[in-house]
Amino acid sequence: MILPVVDVPTIETWAPCHSALVYEDPTFTGNALDVLNYAPTEMINRFWVMLRPAMVPDETVLHDFGVACVEQFTLTAEQQTSLDIKKEWILGNKTDAELDVVIDAEKANLVTIDQETVLARSTFGSDYVGGTTDPTAINAANLKQLAQQILVMALDDDSRTASWGAVSTLLNGDVSYETWAKDKMIELIENA
Repeated sequence: MILPVVDVPTIETWAPCHSALVYEDPTFTGNALDVLNYAPTEMINRFWVMLRPAMVPDETVLHDFGVACVEQFTLTAEQQTSLDIKKEWILGNKTDAELDVVIDAEKANLVTIDQETVLARSTFGSDYVGGTTDPTAINAANLKQLAQQILVMALDDDSRTASWGAVSTLLNGDVSYETWAKDKMIELIENA
């Protein structure tokens, strides 16, 4: 795949909040791989710039990346089924309507998981009926919520939303995924 080359004035038209690409090196010019390897900028900001159809014109790569982010978690059978439908949609074997049904169901599940997580957090350290004083249970609730948030993002039919939503949620949840995310995106681009 031939990757487009962009410069800082182009990136500025996307209205970045903050990026060393814009503020520290106004002469930067490069493609998506150059952006990923631009060390002065935090990884999350590198992904913000490069996860755009203007940077990676093959939207399948962006969708596949969103799916790969979800696969970093242990999923329930229902979540895995939803993710499998997204994979089939990427291949053209499922319709937009079929994907929309899955998205709606997983958004509803996210509301339930959010409520469970809030309950677990609000009762931590108390003797509240139904609550927990176990930090392991709090961490499990947080991970369950994070996995569901990433799944909902990755299921989206917009490639930018699917990839950026998934990786930003993943990296904000745990920066130890930075190297994995960078390497995975490079692999997907090189194999496209």
